Formats: sequence, C-alpha cells, structure tokens
Amino acid sequence: MRCEPVALARDSASAALAGVTRAHYDACMTLSTAEERRALESLDPHALAQHQLRLLNELLERILPDNQFYTGKLADIERPVRSLDQLTAWPFTYKTELLGSPHGHDLAANRTWPVGRYSRLHRTSGTHGRPLVVA
Repeated sequence: MRCEPVALARDSASAALAGVTRAHYDACMTLSTAEERRALESLDPHALAQHQLRLLNELLERILPDNQFYTGKLADIERPVRSLDQLTAWPFTYKTELLGSPHGHDLAANRTWPVGRYSRLHRTSGTHGRPLVVA
C-alpha cells in the first residue's frame, strides 16, 4: 500500500467514496515498539545524531519538492545535511511568515499539500496574537 497523505472522512460512507480507510491511514504512520524506543534512548550521542540526521534528510526529501514555503526558505542549505551543527546556519521561521493572510485564508502558509490531503489540523490558542491553524 503506497503511503500518501490523505484526508480521513468523518463517516464510513464518505471514506468509502474517497477510497480512504483507517488501515491506509495507519499504514502511513511510523510505528515503533517499546523496545525500539528504548534502544533509541540508549544510543551514544554520535549514533543518535546519525539517526536524527537520517530522519531529517528523509523528511526534507519528502516535503521539499511540494512545499513552496520551505523550498524557498531552505534553498541555500547544503543537502544532504551532514551534521546537526549545520542547523545553526538555517534561517529562523517567524509566526508572521506563517500567517494565512494575505493568502486569503487562516491556514499556515507552510503547508506541503492542499488542505484536503490532511487528516488533522491544529489551531493555536492565540495567546500571543492571532490564532494560527497548522497542519
């Protein structure tokens, strides 16, 4: 089963029409056992850094082709990332950059896919300014 981001329907009839099943959604989630998580906790610093770098590079390969916001923002970074120390040179992302306006909506500007492909959205409380809906 190919894992692509999809929207989960609220009821089984809508899900069937959309071809989305819970099994599909669950297949896309990275699952780990307690033993695997415990093993990660006990890695030496170098091995942990290598694990984190592998995950970061996989994430960048996955999202940058489709995410206009971060494709532009991270255009000057060296890839693949070879050291976590390189992150200190990455540009910061500020809330004002993510605000939906003037894009015509309340959703964060850093989405990778169209809204319909997301299964969950989160809205910040707006404690420090305008609330932000993030995917």
